[in-house]
Amino acid sequence: MDKKEIITAKVVAGVVIRKEGKLKDSITITFLTVARLEKEKNIETALKACKKVRDSGIKARFTIVGEGSERRKLEALAKELNIDNLVTFTGWQKGLKEFYQQADVYLSTSLYEGYGMSLVEAAFAGLPIISTDTGIAAELGAVICKQKDVEAFALAMQNPLPLAKMPALISKEAYLEKYKEAMQKALEAKGEKRGV
Repeated sequence: MDKKEIITAKVVAGVVIRKEGKLKDSITITFLTVARLEKEKNIETALKACKKVRDSGIKARFTIVGEGSERRKLEALAKELNIDNLVTFTGWQKGLKEFYQQADVYLSTSLYEGYGMSLVEAAFAGLPIISTDTGIAAELGAVICKQKDVEAFALAMQNPLPLAKMPALISKEAYLEKYKEAMQKALEAKGEKRGV
């Protein structure tokens, strides 16, 4: 087995576990980002990492749900990187459940987040998360990559086997407890201490 086959096997194994033990019809991995298409979301890093994943021989798709002032620039970058056939820009969508259900891994390359509602939605959907250390990503057990580090994101995307062990938030109570903990940390960081 050559190196490319080993990496592909790891990817398939990671996804099989996340998909309730059922092998998908193909070995194409679907990455998902739900975000406003603005500079602070740093989607360029995700697109460049997607190219590296494709160049490594792994079959991947990347769905970007959202709209914003950067959309045309990002579509042009996808074309320039020759990955426009792998990337789908859906624009804003009212119902996101279907997108989370069809995805294998959630990807967030944001430079900053307040809380990160899309991260929480991805966790509720049971998706492994690859993210920068923003919002509630660390508390959700995401694989954390340095901001703008294309290599780190590409490596995490090529080898999501460790992600299979990431706990998914499965109850409203678990979500509320994580939210309470995150809010308490934020208040303590601001020098305030009170019950949440």
